[in-house]
Amino acid sequence: MALLLDNNNNASRWFDVDAVPEAYTFLQEFRPGNFETENNKQNSFPVIDLSKLDHSSEEKEETIKKILKSCQEFGGFQVINHGFTEEVIKETISVLKEFFSQLVEEKVYEAKENGWVYLSSTDYANDGVHLWRENIKLILSHPLEDCMQRWLEKPSRYR
Repeated sequence: MALLLDNNNNASRWFDVDAVPEAYTFLQEFRPGNFETENNKQNSFPVIDLSKLDHSSEEKEETIKKILKSCQEFGGFQVINHGFTEEVIKETISVLKEFFSQLVEEKVYEAKENGWVYLSSTDYANDGVHLWRENIKLILSHPLEDCMQRWLEKPSRYR
């Protein structure tokens, strides 16, 4: 889901986008994505196969090194072969769409009540380009049951 602004900076919510509005488009030289490295080679965002964590200790160690390197050099990575079913992924997306469809006040309240962080980009006048992001940061711990009472209450399906 994304948050769009009309000409009066009033927020509206939407899920399916046919085209990115110009107010949300960075100039080509400021866009994230592929970039040149010191070696002048083209790099793309790392893709890591998590199924290798179940293999030999050598493959497991190599995968962990790739994860660390990707975080250090790119700030993240894409995961494949993670073991989540298509059904779980679709349900997760559905629940998060429901959460982000709530009013901003509800999301902020939920964050304060449960000790997690809600962030959105709202400094439109100073940003020049509207940043297309809205985030929640939840702290998870082991065992999982110990932190479940702090999970989102709305939507109730989240728990």
